Amino acid sequence: MNRIESIMKPLTWFMALLVVAVAAGCSSGSGSSSSAAVSSAAAITAYSLAGTTGIINESAKTITVAKPSGTDVTALKATFTTTGASVKVGTPAMTQMSGTTPNDFTMSKVYTVTAADGTTVTYTVTVTVGMVAAGPVICGGASGTNCIDLGTAANYVILDEATVTFTPIATITTTPTITGDIGVSPSAASFITGFSLALDPAKCFSTSTQVTGKIYAADYSYANGCGTSATTDTATILTTAVGDKINAYNLAAGKPKGVGASNYNLLGGVIADGQGFAPGTYTWDAGNVGMTGNITLTGTSTDVWIFQISGNLDLASGTNITLVGALPQNVFWQVAGGVTINSGAHMEGVVLSATNIALVTGATAKGRLLARTGVLLDSNTVTQP
Repeated sequence: MNRIESIMKPLTWFMALLVVAVAAGCSSGSGSSSSAAVSSAAAITAYSLAGTTGIINESAKTITVAKPSGTDVTALKATFTTTGASVKVGTPAMTQMSGTTPNDFTMSKVYTVTAADGTTVTYTVTVTVGMVAAGPVICGGASGTNCIDLGTAANYVILDEATVTFTPIATITTTPTITGDIGVSPSAASFITGFSLALDPAKCFSTSTQVTGKIYAADYSYANGCGTSATTDTATILTTAVGDKINAYNLAAGKPKGVGASNYNLLGGVIADGQGFAPGTYTWDAGNVGMTGNITLTGTSTDVWIFQISGNLDLASGTNITLVGALPQNVFWQVAGGVTINSGAHMEGVVLSATNIALVTGATAKGRLLARTGVLLDSNTVTQP
């Protein structure tokens, strides 16, 4: 009996130790499997710029923000929430802090969201400026019967239905300086020639070193939204703007002529040097009109001038239109033919041409050039007021 006990006792201790070891191993394995997995979440769930909420298209991984015309987007700070561990922009990558880190949104920005487990997701953020009208554009603050509402066409310094062309003379190296947005519709971007276009990653617009603003064409962006909603594309916005341009032309052409103290019916085809024009509507029924000298329009910021021309308008080389107290957005040139602004001449006002507008070398304009069959530029400065 003692011999059996001597054999069993060590065996009992061995079995006990084995059970403890197995239990410890199971406990360790159970604890490992129950520990929380490292998160793979990497999404931007909310996004805004300077108080404007961005539209997040999660399936396309895009974010669009529409800012009103004139907004400076060169140093905007985004406010956002994310499920990721970090958010970075650009190359080299810059860590983004919500409400703190500024970015230049003249071009789209790619946000890289990194999850806790290292998974990355990218979002393309595009800011559109001047694509959304704040309401009817009423003559720069003027009112009354002479008011011409440009609608959304006022969002462009140049708007045409066919072409916008920069054709420099071989001996001239100066490029055009355009301040404001350019739009072409229903033509495609291929009809914007002579400019060094850089297509934005979201394909809503192009930029150019020759333009301080954005360039829009009817074949830009169909999927991700470029206006106030994810279903509004550039083509739709441009179609509306062209329709507003046509309406403005017809409104200017339809203003009464030769009736009342503020309306004039001029038969001569010349605007001579020093000729005066009080605020009102002026009509040339005889066809083409040539401006052979300098003129000054004197008035207030609410006064309106409408010049109705049944043929072509030609500004001779070196001639200037000067405004004193008046605003260029309140001066309308409604021209049934083409408009030529010759070398060194300066135009002020909104040009509404039923055909084309051509600026010769050194010509300048402050206002808007709204045409139908083409806008031709050389070495020019065109500025949207």
